This record gives sequence, C-alpha cells and structure tokens, in this order.
Amino acid sequence: MKKVGIYAGSFDPIHKGHIALAEQAIQQCGQDKVFFMVEPRPRRKQGVKALE
Repeated sequence: MKKVGIYAGSFDPIHKGHIALAEQAIQQCGQDKVFFMVEPRPRRKQGVKALE
C-alpha cells in the first residue's frame, strides 16, 4: 500500500516554499506522493473571490 499526503491550502500563488514542504514530507515521513488540495476560497484573505 502506498503512503500519500494531502496538503491543503489556497496556494495563491504557489511558491518554492510550498514545493519544499511537500518534498520534505515525502522524505521525512516516507510518503510516496503528496497531493495538493487547492481551496477555491481562501479563509484568511479578505476580499478574495473564487474563480468561476
């Protein structure tokens, strides 16, 4: 059975830090893959609208 991680966030915009964290999870937690789950409406950013 494969080990997968789920990394949720708005990734607005995605940057090298997001990728580095996913790579660390793969290395340190022994995961096979990390999936990015993009939130359409950021909870902490005011005045941001979802793409339609």
